Amino acid sequence: MWSNVWWGTSGGLIGAALYSIIVLVVYAIQGPDALARDHVTLGSVLALYWAGGIIVGAIVGVLRPLTKVRLGAIAVGFIAALPVMAGASFLVDGVRGLLDPGSRFVSVFCSLVLGGYGGNMLWRRTRPPSKSEQGHG
Repeated sequence: MWSNVWWGTSGGLIGAALYSIIVLVVYAIQGPDALARDHVTLGSVLALYWAGGIIVGAIVGVLRPLTKVRLGAIAVGFIAALPVMAGASFLVDGVRGLLDPGSRFVSVFCSLVLGGYGGNMLWRRTRPPSKSEQGHG
């Protein structure tokens, strides 16, 4: 199990690094106003990305056996995305972002769409190719 957790966490950290590069480039080009519009700081966004990478990665790692089937991978993606989407909502709106029904709906919806998509992509990347994809039959 620990090898799965490490596998997932290392992937989450790679994602955090990539997202961090993006926000740092945006920040370098647009300055603090790019984030101030949403009442967030560069440090808080980076903290969300790195904490999220670790949390999402650990969840995906623990649930990795479920990713062998497409629906399981989609469900894992959804579950793993929930804490990050809730964190983003909290980052922008504070406690209200966690308690407001509309904000919760957005967090769940974004987790379903983005996490589900990510889970599906994980499934496609890690499964063996079918015979038709190999050029057979």
